[in-house]
Formats: sequence, structure tokens, C-alpha cells
Amino acid sequence: MGILISSLLFLMALSELDNEAIVDTNFGDFEEYNDISDGQISGQLPFGWMDNSSWAKLKVDYMPVESNGLRFLRINVKELSEGWCQLAYQPLDIQEGYYRFSIKLRNLSRATIHFAIRTTDPPYEFIW
Repeated sequence: MGILISSLLFLMALSELDNEAIVDTNFGDFEEYNDISDGQISGQLPFGWMDNSSWAKLKVDYMPVESNGLRFLRINVKELSEGWCQLAYQPLDIQEGYYRFSIKLRNLSRATIHFAIRTTDPPYEFIW
């Protein structure tokens, strides 16, 4: 099962039982990034993360940034005429149980940010 995340800057998933992070929210080692360049989507994404916006009419740039010891992913949506920017994280082995998600977003523009979590396989159900 994969999870799609739209407009994500920072996500943490913790198991309620053992309080262990299942997604590296510090975005790991800066050496472990994949370069992306297809004309519509560009930049670098951390290992395990992938853009899932190819269906939308947009231009987006992903850039890993470090500030005051905190690593985060800057997502710059340069153009948007249809759809939205969305990210997927795979593989993610989620067992039945309870999880805690934390997110930190910062938006210096007046654009609206929507955050959602859904499965990456049909029937594409929204979990949250």
C-alpha cells in the first residue's frame, strides 16, 4: 500500500505501539536524492518519494533545503491550470493499528494548500 500526499513539506508517521518513525521526516542523507527533469516536474526528491503529478497541468520544482538544522522539502508550484501537485511514498508497509501523523507546512503565498492522504492503488480511497 502506498500513500499519496499533496502539498507536503513535512510528514511524520509514528506507530502508536512502539513510537518508531516509519517515514524519515528529516528526509535522510542529502546524498540520497533522485534528480527529476521532464519539462513539467523538476528538482530532487528524497529516496522513496516520487512525484505523482504527471496527469496535472502544472510546473513544479522540488528542492531539498536545510535551515537551522532542520531538513525539509521545498515544493515550488510555478504554474497550475488543472489538477494539483501530489507526492507518493513507497514502499510503505502499514499494518493494521493506530498511527500518529504530524505535518508542518509553511506557505508564503496566498495560495490555498490542501493536504490529503489516500491509497495509491484503485479505488484510490482517501484515508484522511
